[in-house]
Amino acid sequence: MEFNLTSLTTQSYIWNTFSKPSQDTSLLMRMNCNQKSGNTETRVRQDGSRVVDVFLHGNLICSYDPTYYDNQKVKLFTQNYYTKTTKERLNAILHLHTNGKVRIVQVRGKWIVRDSNTGAEINFYEGMVIFQKPLTLSEIDRMQRMAVIEEEESKQLEFSIV
Repeated sequence: MEFNLTSLTTQSYIWNTFSKPSQDTSLLMRMNCNQKSGNTETRVRQDGSRVVDVFLHGNLICSYDPTYYDNQKVKLFTQNYYTKTTKERLNAILHLHTNGKVRIVQVRGKWIVRDSNTGAEINFYEGMVIFQKPLTLSEIDRMQRMAVIEEEESKQLEFSIV
């Protein structure tokens, strides 16, 4: 998926509705930077995975995985803080991650993730994964097979270390 930073950040009305800390956090996350600004922090993991974690008040709210360039993913959390600030930070991240197609809305006190491409809506849940583009069934199957292979390799590595 093409990631056009200029059009997303200068020509978008929605981008301008996000607070400056939300804008900064989502940009720093996409650029894989370690940065603390006020109550929000982005940290690149030091385990070689290149995953970037975003913290709000010390609580993990997002993990960004840029491993597969053609379909990067974010994992969303609230840590049970369903606040306006948490939702705004996550929406700014989603805005850049999905080119403005996916956002979190609140309906009668419940958070709902809405995809404007498909019109789909799903209740928000802890650890929800949002991919950069829609997945086909064959891609899901391939990702599951790769996860099983990686798990088996890590078990073999653990066995050889012991």
